[in-house]
Amino acid sequence: MVIVRIPTAVRVVLVLAVVAGGAVVTQETAQAAALAATLVAQHSTSGWGRPSPDPSGITYDPRTNQLLISDGEVEETPLYAGTNLFVSSLTGQQAADFPGGTSLPWSREPTGAGFRPATGNLYVSDDDADRIFEVVPGADGRYGTPDDGVTSFSTRPLGGDAEDVTIDMDVASNGHLLVIDGVAKDVFDYGPGANGRFDGVPPAGDDTVVAFDVARYGARDPEGIEFHPERGTILVLDGPSRTVYELDRQGGLLNTISIAAANPRKAAGITLAPASNGSGGQNLYIVDRGVDNDTNPSENDGRFYELAVTLPPLPGAPVDGLGGPGGLDAPVRAGADDAEERASTGAVGLTSGDLNLGQDGTRPQTVALRFTGVAVPAGARVTNAWVQFQVDEASTAAASLSIVGEAAADAGPLTTTARNISARARTAATVAWAPAPWPTVGARTADQRTPALTGVLQEIVARPGWASGNALVLMVTGTGTRVAEAFNGGAARAPVLHVEYTV
Repeated sequence: MVIVRIPTAVRVVLVLAVVAGGAVVTQETAQAAALAATLVAQHSTSGWGRPSPDPSGITYDPRTNQLLISDGEVEETPLYAGTNLFVSSLTGQQAADFPGGTSLPWSREPTGAGFRPATGNLYVSDDDADRIFEVVPGADGRYGTPDDGVTSFSTRPLGGDAEDVTIDMDVASNGHLLVIDGVAKDVFDYGPGANGRFDGVPPAGDDTVVAFDVARYGARDPEGIEFHPERGTILVLDGPSRTVYELDRQGGLLNTISIAAANPRKAAGITLAPASNGSGGQNLYIVDRGVDNDTNPSENDGRFYELAVTLPPLPGAPVDGLGGPGGLDAPVRAGADDAEERASTGAVGLTSGDLNLGQDGTRPQTVALRFTGVAVPAGARVTNAWVQFQVDEASTAAASLSIVGEAAADAGPLTTTARNISARARTAATVAWAPAPWPTVGARTADQRTPALTGVLQEIVARPGWASGNALVLMVTGTGTRVAEAFNGGAARAPVLHVEYTV
């Protein structure tokens, strides 16, 4: 296996496979803009009931609107109380009902974290074991608990030091993993091979890898990485230079973002999440390890920052076209955003823990799903879309369903007013769905995924008044039944809308 390092003058893409690789040279990067982020808020993780003295990884779970923060050192201190995967609000409040789980059964050094809403899976990097772990939550919907399913692969064939991991939701890359190597100062872009799962590069697995260097831009110890789904770009955090480097998909430098306003001592992980003030914007959230407990075993000075920055418009897509598309996963975010309306009476229920698609027993009904914060730009062309469900109850008899959208540029909340769902204007586009049997409770596979809803979504986002971040409603009717999890059955099991688009 050979890894080609990208020269400074050009951006080179190398795909490693079992037999051979190929390189595509693109145009040189335009002059990068030097930007400065402003500090919005600073929150202590050291003062929590279960403190995190050395937070090193951070990711955002849009289903629960919470941050998950990993700490690879806390178990080495007297502060450890069974948690090194901490759950926090955007404003720094540790979750009271579940402060977090632990990775110790499978990882003692959880340095980074990334989340994929479409599957509900968590990805954790370990820079001691040099492995990437994929965590599938069990019935409790939580991470770091005994019912998790955990698999992993080694990063050692490509250098090893897996500081952080994120999920690349760019359409062209089909849900790749991005890993930052702090020693080699490289970004590794892992794609699942023919078997469709992440199992490492040959001979251990059949993953493909794209690699490029970030030291050429000034990064000295990059420990954080994040994918920006709306821009199709990569954000690399370098603590020593207090800089976030925005890169295109081929490793070309687009912008540098100074985080000096936060004055971090040891900036580590980075994620994008909604602004805590509810404005609808996206801000940077960055963890700071402070003093490492290797030099001071009693230290407890962890924190995280919220920073805001306005990024300039992107230049034209690269010549190989990989940077053009965008993609996102928008989950149902609240109990009142999925609902059932009984056809006979028009009664609307907002509190059920499941959704009977089609019929509830013999009674026909309409299910509505409201997705908020759908960040598809005005004027975008939708290239693919679907909804992913999870099985709540087994059902194997034939079902014939129909999916339609609300003809509105910004769909209003669902309410318990009689016929609140069926009275809504509907799109001309509709999609028929004859779902496969759902025999397994908890299944969340392609069998629980709708057909392409491209036409329905395109009709909605093309309406006058549509803007990035607006809400949309999809409605499901039909005969037979499939019983899916609702938000009230567990936020991690709620339906998720996946959208791919070009601008």
